Amino acid sequence: MRPRGVQLLCAVLLIGCIWQYQRFYAPRGHGRRSAVDGGGQPAQTQDIQAAAQGILAPTPESPTAEAAPSVAPASSSAALVPSSVAPAPGQRAKSPAQKPRETDPSQIDCTGISFFINPEPFKREFHSISDLSNFRDALGRFPCKVNSSEEAVFVMQWGYHTCNEAPELLRLPPRSPTRPYVVWWQCHRDNPELRARPDFIFCTFDLLDWNLANDSAPLLEGATIAPPKRAKFRGNPLVPAKYFVTFRGGINQRYHTTRADLAKSFKDYQKIRPDVHVYLNKPPQGAPSFWELADTTYALLPRGHSRWTYRFSETMGTCAIPVILANNWSLPFAPLVNWSEAAIFLDQRYAKNATELLSMLPTDPDVIRKMREKSCEIADRFFATEEKRVYGFLLSAKAVVAKRAERLNGASTAPPAP
Repeated sequence: MRPRGVQLLCAVLLIGCIWQYQRFYAPRGHGRRSAVDGGGQPAQTQDIQAAAQGILAPTPESPTAEAAPSVAPASSSAALVPSSVAPAPGQRAKSPAQKPRETDPSQIDCTGISFFINPEPFKREFHSISDLSNFRDALGRFPCKVNSSEEAVFVMQWGYHTCNEAPELLRLPPRSPTRPYVVWWQCHRDNPELRARPDFIFCTFDLLDWNLANDSAPLLEGATIAPPKRAKFRGNPLVPAKYFVTFRGGINQRYHTTRADLAKSFKDYQKIRPDVHVYLNKPPQGAPSFWELADTTYALLPRGHSRWTYRFSETMGTCAIPVILANNWSLPFAPLVNWSEAAIFLDQRYAKNATELLSMLPTDPDVIRKMREKSCEIADRFFATEEKRVYGFLLSAKAVVAKRAERLNGASTAPPAP
């Protein structure tokens, strides 16, 4: 056979292999899904709250378009899910994900959140984590970006991925503590000199990511961004989900046994309760796929290598209730969101006993509906687009600086010690 014919045959075989993989493996969460829930491999001022409620409200193309911009009461469930998307009796409690329309830039209030991007580190490969480049791109085109550090509230220092880059950061010229550098930092060990800089605040997926072994260590001062990834469908909080509790992912851990404990305590638990499916590593033959299991009331989010996990953002998108099994994880948009209304926080020790863990989850239908509605509401406001994620992060950073200013003003007016 001629060389050209051999090349053509190889190309056909390769396309066939890819098609077979997509058909038989990808839908069930194997291979490319292994990192999705792998544990993330690897109070507030009124103006900030008002901005979060007004600008980050659902857009007309969102499934929650009929909801008011401000937080809707839990009882006004009709506003969250219009009749056009509510399923008929017997239908699955979900609807296809819709692409929300970006917020009109003229509606964005840049007061207190203007920023300048240091271009040199920004040019670097942003991160090894997939899809995070979308956040960087949205930040780069956000309307609150200014052309110089002198006119900016924040100076973005993005692109620092290793602990060896600390000296470069420490050489930065001083700024006002209330007009700080915002440093993307993903180093898994402490650097007291960086933490001591009064003109730094930090940005990462977890403000305790610098110490993966000690859950009681102090958090970095800064703002957490939402993990990348999005859901493939939007849940309907007015209709009971197919499953009560689910999780599917790898064990993937170094510092804690949370996932291994979960695998042991929930082994074959679906035989006891068909509405509870928890699978670690390779699931049994015939198990529901990853996205089938996403149609759930509660989604377990156990820590892996790190406390944060991709699955958090996916869970929010499906309007499920996140069950956080990651002690002291600093959730995204914490200054703007009362997460206790939409999520369950359990100590990691509950992973050792499936029955005890399940007993901690509310079963009252009204409580579940309200929490799922709140999950939907937060997802529409802060997770729906990259622009909303960026804006939520900037408002969170503004809240951090406001709290710092209050602390500094209090220290300056405090009477001298006797």
